[in-house]
Amino acid sequence: MSGPQNPEAGEELATVLSNLGDGAPTPEVPAFDALAQQLDAERGPMAWLRSRSTRERMGILVAAAAAVAVIAGTMGGWADVEKVTQTGFLLELVLLSGFALVAMSASLRGLQHAEIPRWAGWALVGATLGVPVAIGIAPMLSGVVSTGEATLRDALGCLCYGLSISAPVLAVAWVLDRRSWRGSTTVRYAASAAGLAGLVGLQLHCPVHETEHLMSGHVPVVFAMLGTAGLLHMVLRRP
Repeated sequence: MSGPQNPEAGEELATVLSNLGDGAPTPEVPAFDALAQQLDAERGPMAWLRSRSTRERMGILVAAAAAVAVIAGTMGGWADVEKVTQTGFLLELVLLSGFALVAMSASLRGLQHAEIPRWAGWALVGATLGVPVAIGIAPMLSGVVSTGEATLRDALGCLCYGLSISAPVLAVAWVLDRRSWRGSTTVRYAASAAGLAGLVGLQLHCPVHETEHLMSGHVPVVFAMLGTAGLLHMVLRRP
């Protein structure tokens, strides 16, 4: 792999090799030959990004997700700026952003770290789905309520808008993942993070807070991203 070598990335690999020799539980590590071929084949900006330390890659992903969510969420201006100061709305943002950060960390864990327990991984996915549903059925915040024929059109618009926010975040997570998601569950965590980032952008952008709209136009963003993760995982794990 061309470009400057990262000392911390080298330390992570050294830790993995050390674990192999002392009988400690080993994390999910690609076969050496396949990993060597992958490193040799990588060139340019993508190779440079993947050679960054875990902390640096995490910072890049968080910055990208925040930038996309805020820029997309505030395009055209907030229809009801006063909602940002409401306790309920701030709590929603904290929950969505907090679980998004946890999912990002899980998706970019270093090769020297032990595999995340299966129950913890599925609990994270469950929270990714459960938190948006809980927000959807919670008491409505002040906002514009669409009614009649406009409801379905508004929901479809928010779904597309949320996916347009989530897709770039998922793409950045893929670029930063050293395993390229081959045979790895990290794609599931990356999709969780991307879906939640999309909901953060929607919460900032959309003034409609009725349950029907949130459940039909916002929550499906997360389901769609996790569905995409399932398809990608099946495709990328093929030899």
